[in-house]
Amino acid sequence: MALCKHGKSPITNSHNHWWDSETEMAECTKCKEVLSYSKYHKHKGKHVISTHRPVLPMCKKCEKEVSFANRRKNIKHTKYIGYKNVMRSEGNDCDITYEEFLEYWPWDNRCPILGHELKTYPEDEREKWIGGRHYPFTPCVDHIDPRLPMSRNNLQIICWRANELKSDAIPAEIYLLHNHMKDVLSVGDEVFEDISYKNTLRESGWVGKYSNMD
Repeated sequence: MALCKHGKSPITNSHNHWWDSETEMAECTKCKEVLSYSKYHKHKGKHVISTHRPVLPMCKKCEKEVSFANRRKNIKHTKYIGYKNVMRSEGNDCDITYEEFLEYWPWDNRCPILGHELKTYPEDEREKWIGGRHYPFTPCVDHIDPRLPMSRNNLQIICWRANELKSDAIPAEIYLLHNHMKDVLSVGDEVFEDISYKNTLRESGWVGKYSNMD
């Protein structure tokens, strides 16, 4: 194994696993592979290379895996962070604590619009839901009124499919679309209550273009 700069012994302590500034190779603290610097994210700020490792401990691939696992470990906290990020992007400070945010989560963990159980995709299906595809049952932090900024008074937790259908529509648009679709996609003369619609939808397994992903 090559020595680090100035011929010193390889650094192997828990904070700075081995690296070599001359060959620009470094050991990943997770997978233990020795990879080129290009496979890592660089440390921010100025560092003295002879005493500080210039790249992060884990390679990009391992870092992504760990981040993915952490996000799935506590989806509610992940969505709270997302809520804060949306508010920040709109130029506002977060107006609720994490404990207050949990009060907005549906009590039965089901989308209040479509009735689907809120959940993340199975870990073994990860490759299926990349490249712009979204798991239809993933919980989303949604603007109730798309014309207003995110806030505690304009917040709801719904599934991605409901968010996708609702998009940035306002009630008048949804009403007109509803009337049109009743005419062109008649389902009979029965009058269903909301719960019946939700049951029917759940039993059908229909989630639009995501229905036949197997």
